[in-house]
Amino acid sequence: MVMRYRRMVTPAICAFLATIVLFIGCENTAQDHIANGNNFLGKEQWDEAIIEYTKAIDIDPESAVAYNNRGLTYGYKEDWDRAIADFNKAIELDPKHNRAYFNRGFAYFNNGDYDKAIFDCNIEIELDPTFGLAYKIRGGAYYKKGEIDKATADFQTANELGYK
Repeated sequence: MVMRYRRMVTPAICAFLATIVLFIGCENTAQDHIANGNNFLGKEQWDEAIIEYTKAIDIDPESAVAYNNRGLTYGYKEDWDRAIADFNKAIELDPKHNRAYFNRGFAYFNNGDYDKAIFDCNIEIELDPTFGLAYKIRGGAYYKKGEIDKATADFQTANELGYK
């Protein structure tokens, strides 16, 4: 009877202890670091957010989201060159990651490269024609280039979509 009981209990105890060891020993996943980065981003703690997104990239170098979000954070720091590099990588990893196109277009706009800003906003609008902010930024780029009719049309569309 004791032997039979031991055969049933011993595997259960081993499984329980293995679960505890696994749980305690687990490191954060890339998604955990992205979530932490998003939390810091929401608190405008840029450097902490960048650290978390970088940890996510170290764990999962194929994470377009981590690159996009780190690029967005560099943008908040007005480090446009680093932002553009991260958006480039996000787009390379996921060519349909439409917000990466918009974010890169916004970075190009802030860098004064209006043609590239227009190009990226065109892709964003093609992928999501309801994203009014892309029309607003593209309109701003057209305005800076002196193409007032195109700028006016984009600003009107942005207003219609709720972006004033």
